[in-house]
Amino acid sequence: MAKPSRPGTTRRRSPNQSKEIPQPAASGNRLPILPVLFGLLTFSTVVGYPEEGRWIGFAATVGLAAIDGARHLYKDRSITIDLLDMLLAALIAFGALSLLWSANVNGGIQTVIIAGACLLFALYLKRYAPRATTLAIALGAGSAIVGSLVTNLWLPAAQWSGFGNSGYAAEALILCLPFLWPLWRLEWEFTAVTQILAVVIAAAAIGYIVAFTPSAIGAFVLASFAAIASLHWAFRRSMLLGWGCAALWLIIPPIVAWFGWEPLQLTERILVRAELWLNAGFMILDRPLFGHGAGSFIEVYPLFKEAHGDLLPFVNKAFESYVTEAEALHNETLQLWTELGTAGLLLLVAFYATALKAAAARFRHDVFAQAGGAALLAALAESFLEYPFQRAATLFLAVIALAFATRDAAPAIPQWRLKLARPVAATTASIAAVAAVLLLVASYRQFEAERRLDQTHAPGIDPVIAFNLTYEAHRLDPLDRRIRAALPIMLDGVIRARGLAAVPRATVDQIYRDVDNGARYNTSALVAHAQYLLEASGGDDPSFLTVLADLKRGSSRVAAAYAIEARYLIAHRRFAEAVAVATTGQKYTDGVSSIPSADAAIKANLAALRQLAERNLPH
Repeated sequence: MAKPSRPGTTRRRSPNQSKEIPQPAASGNRLPILPVLFGLLTFSTVVGYPEEGRWIGFAATVGLAAIDGARHLYKDRSITIDLLDMLLAALIAFGALSLLWSANVNGGIQTVIIAGACLLFALYLKRYAPRATTLAIALGAGSAIVGSLVTNLWLPAAQWSGFGNSGYAAEALILCLPFLWPLWRLEWEFTAVTQILAVVIAAAAIGYIVAFTPSAIGAFVLASFAAIASLHWAFRRSMLLGWGCAALWLIIPPIVAWFGWEPLQLTERILVRAELWLNAGFMILDRPLFGHGAGSFIEVYPLFKEAHGDLLPFVNKAFESYVTEAEALHNETLQLWTELGTAGLLLLVAFYATALKAAAARFRHDVFAQAGGAALLAALAESFLEYPFQRAATLFLAVIALAFATRDAAPAIPQWRLKLARPVAATTASIAAVAAVLLLVASYRQFEAERRLDQTHAPGIDPVIAFNLTYEAHRLDPLDRRIRAALPIMLDGVIRARGLAAVPRATVDQIYRDVDNGARYNTSALVAHAQYLLEASGGDDPSFLTVLADLKRGSSRVAAAYAIEARYLIAHRRFAEAVAVATTGQKYTDGVSSIPSADAAIKANLAALRQLAERNLPH
């Protein structure tokens, strides 16, 4: 007797494979509220604007999953976990342990919390989510392409709808594309309509990525999938056609490189990553076994990025803006290696291998596994060149892809079913529900904090109001590094507008203690601190030279550091040294930042300081 198919699906069999084709509920059935909520939350998490809104959508989706999962856990009094869950849990636990030696404990805590939320969400999708929920999530992700295209064209282009830049928007759209596959395979009275929609949406997304972004990373991922699909199709038809297709794909990259090198920004991107990854290698060699600790990259990297700059003298603009520092390594695996060392890397490699094995085992048998497997491969490809796991929309889609690709993967990977006593099940379910509520509250507080910080960028805002808004944001989200780093910058604005006497020294000291506890080597914060100490004491405060040394050691390409040092030397009538320092600083003004007005001001400041020092040189 044939095995019955699951409710809501029909099973087609062929000699080589079996596919489950999703079907919507029959007309007249009650509207499934939970799947609809998950679909809407998926759509809003990808399309939400600005970025903080996406994190709220992420938290709300995980919270809903935790609450419904807690209900199932209490009812069934059992939970099934697999090797993939255990490896991810071990990686998270090791990350939490590494906070003991991390240079950025606050950032590490945030990382561990977000990773734990991802584990919780993946567990729910793999164990408890019904077929209708997975279909709703896939439709939410696929339809998010339309929402993203609309907002990208409608909202200010510089914002890229909150994705950050055109490359990030392209990466999110690429991860959404595979989730159109269930829409293509949907069997109901409007199948032809949904298939046409899937084709049109996919074509619009690909056209937008190619024509409007233009994203080198996006082009790389799309070309990789196109090459795999075309080679598979060609070799299945004839060996001659297959080798001809392979030869064509060997010819395409040189043509693109010749005609589209600069438009795709490949030169700059390659050089950027060359310098980042070279210095990351020295970070790994510094602490090879257990790394620098979770969340530490953004704090520790500045100490290494200039230490070996002479090894790549031709790279002078690679993320070396002289008002900011590198926020990520543009390689998730390499960044985790720097933070958790070889021990963490081995856990990550085991996790990747297990996930790909589970996905391969299910890829032929289920349309959701096919969608998830393709999206998972795309996410991994992006993660080796970018940092999709550190942004809300792309991380969210990667977790969904992981769950879809590895759901019901036994016996490809080991599974264990744990029976729980009623009190244990009730306690665990309660903890999951409380964690969901806390996650929502924390996400909302972060959203409110970011909203206040964004208000400080309003043109013509009073410096005192800007500082108060930043301090309110800090109180709402004391872990956020960007807000901590903004505190001294806003304080510097108050001092410049009202004078040193407007801010008590005790307040200044407290602000910098807060910064030191979460953004020690933030370039802008250190510049503001050095400027304050120079104006307050003429540089005679012993801590001035310490801050200046931290600033120069952390990023000697920060031209502002040389401007501050030149001012200090001129104030102490050491004019010859001031000329040398200002000249050195001018060499580092070839880079560009995201604030052109700051670039022009720093260049003019260094030129004026050099002229002032030269005029005072003895003849």
